[in-house]
Amino acid sequence: MKKRARIMILDDNESILELLKIELEEMGFEVWAYTCPSDALTDLINNPMDLIITDLEMPQMDGLSFAKRARLIHKTPIFLFTGNDEVFASEDVAVRFDKFEMQKMLHLIDRIFEARTEHTV
Repeated sequence: MKKRARIMILDDNESILELLKIELEEMGFEVWAYTCPSDALTDLINNPMDLIITDLEMPQMDGLSFAKRARLIHKTPIFLFTGNDEVFASEDVAVRFDKFEMQKMLHLIDRIFEARTEHTV
């Protein structure tokens, strides 16, 4: 049986988090969803992921700080996104998040994992 890719998603907005979780699970991924960065980091220690998707702006810890800490635990690829126009205008590290961009992001994630599967078969 083929192992499903594991994706961690982190966002303080529960609506976006749930939407992403549903979409990714429908695509066949095992999804671990968090609203709290410290909980996500704690679980990451014993549960390596294939990809981490995190919001850039969160009240407890910003996505960039989370990404730096997560990379110290595992060298997992990390995708940063934001729904804030002001951050998008001033940052090169984030992808503007809206419905259209979410579909593009999901398509990109699917293609990345398809390519990985083709190279490991």
